[in-house]
Amino acid sequence: MPKRQNPSDGRVNIVAFESIGRHRATTFTGLCGKHDRLIFELIDKSPIDIRNGEHLFLVAYRSVLRELHATLSGAIKLRIGFREKAERQGRSGVGRVAASLPGTP
Repeated sequence: MPKRQNPSDGRVNIVAFESIGRHRATTFTGLCGKHDRLIFELIDKSPIDIRNGEHLFLVAYRSVLRELHATLSGAIKLRIGFREKAERQGRSGVGRVAASLPGTP
């Protein structure tokens, strides 16, 4: 798993890799435990059968939920960061903040 390190000698940040367990690496926290168990019990408590359409659907559905959760979390963080930067610059700074975003004409 990549882990960002900030060296104190002023060098550029370094990415280091460390081993972590399978459970930690594959845990998706977008659903509460109760609903995760209710929805995905079939594929969590038995081997996945690639000939079973329901198993395949559940694997794909979990992947879609994870990507949606990651996308929405990123959008929320971006919006919060934008708002905080605009507030630091004062109300008149909102245009400058927008102009500094990539892809802004």
